[in-house]
Amino acid sequence: MTRQILFILSGILVLSVLAPADTFKHRQTGQVFHGFATQTQRQGQTLVYNAGEKTFKPIPLAEYDVTRNKEGRRDTVYVLPIDQPEILLSKVVSDSVAQTLVEASNQGPLLIILDIDNPGGQGPYMRTIATAIANTTNCSVVAYIRGEKHGGAYSAAAVLALACEKIYISPSAILGSLAPIIQQQGHEEMQAEFLQMYSPDGLAAFGTYAASLAQQKERNAIVARALLDRMIDVVEVQDLDGKKSVINVEDRSTTQRVLRHLSQVAEPIGPAATAAPTIEATAPVTTGRYVMTLMSTEAIQLKLADKLAESHTDILRDMDAGEGRIMRSRSIEEPIRKYTTTKRNISQSLANIDQLQAYVDELQQQIGGIEEQIRTGTVTREYRQGDRGYRTNQDRYSLNDPYRYWDPYSARRSSRDRANRGTSQSQTLRAEQPAMSPDILYGQLNVAVNDLIREYRRVLSLAGRFPGALPVGLTTSALQQRLDIAVALQTNLRRRAVMMYQQQPY
Repeated sequence: MTRQILFILSGILVLSVLAPADTFKHRQTGQVFHGFATQTQRQGQTLVYNAGEKTFKPIPLAEYDVTRNKEGRRDTVYVLPIDQPEILLSKVVSDSVAQTLVEASNQGPLLIILDIDNPGGQGPYMRTIATAIANTTNCSVVAYIRGEKHGGAYSAAAVLALACEKIYISPSAILGSLAPIIQQQGHEEMQAEFLQMYSPDGLAAFGTYAASLAQQKERNAIVARALLDRMIDVVEVQDLDGKKSVINVEDRSTTQRVLRHLSQVAEPIGPAATAAPTIEATAPVTTGRYVMTLMSTEAIQLKLADKLAESHTDILRDMDAGEGRIMRSRSIEEPIRKYTTTKRNISQSLANIDQLQAYVDELQQQIGGIEEQIRTGTVTREYRQGDRGYRTNQDRYSLNDPYRYWDPYSARRSSRDRANRGTSQSQTLRAEQPAMSPDILYGQLNVAVNDLIREYRRVLSLAGRFPGALPVGLTTSALQQRLDIAVALQTNLRRRAVMMYQQQPY
């Protein structure tokens, strides 16, 4: 009888484990139903799908014990690709990825797989996606690090994996702090730009965040920090009692013996002297002191990954989701397309700005030369009076309005000329005059400045809608400063036009 009871209980336990179900049990009433929770809140309650009633309804989720056993879930597995570099370079795209993750979890799939093959990116966008992953507790989210186009997951992209419930890695994939492009032949300015874009020094500020994600999943926090902070030299040490550990070399005690360095020394790379950055100079960049590159087996050994996986099939089998239909998400393709289009438009506008700024500078230089010639030019007068012969005299005139084109024929008569009004005389004037009136150049300058302002405002508008689309080293504050300078020049030109109009004779 006892054996029969044990057999029945063990059978129930096996069925409960194998059944595709999430079970909700009310702590006070004992009410039980199957389904799945969403991340949607309504009036302080969580929207939950009830498989028996086939409907969504809000419930006070804190009053229920939830057992993750998949019953009532959809027979689907969402695959969310993190293989486009733009994902961690654009706020719009990273926000879209985070939103897609939430929406996918709300559909009750068996599993969500993040396919990661990415060179890295910017810290704020990394945290947006990683936080969304960590907050997705209503559905299992795992990472699959591939070794394809980019070779694996690096810096910010690697931290996304740390936020997942499990990390699977392809045998050929790499987990590291810097994508392998830095080891290739190429121009130094191209390598420096790559660093600023995919592994900037600012990532070190997110080291504590990466360490906290690792600790929550019982992973090595120092190695997690080293993925973002290239100033950390990770070593494996052995204590006097033979115990091995992985630490920052700066934390090593005198009794610990270094067995091996997990980080490699990297040569610093500075900006090329011949580089011609757009709008403003970029700050010097270095690779830092160390680069960490972990092969798949090393990543598993250091608990930065859990298991090897050749394909999604291996992951589904290990996660007991073999019956799931794989659905590859394409929701982020449109934001990426808009982002790349915006980057292209910004690049074209910045090229126009460079040309317009050069033209404005040239016009200002020409105007300055003409006005200087007007201010310092001389007028030669030749007088002839009857039989008294002739004489010459040079007079330098200081103009009240330096912008007025000098007309020697409208000059006032000299005091000597007024004294000899009654005498028959003639005069010839010879003046050193500029070849062109500055008014013509001022008109051209006004048009060029208006075009320049329009391009600046267009770039700022695009950058505001798509943060991260500006070239590396260029900020919106720098663009705004340049715009303010152009607007000030436009204001001065308008004031001059008003002043010239008021001085016109009626």
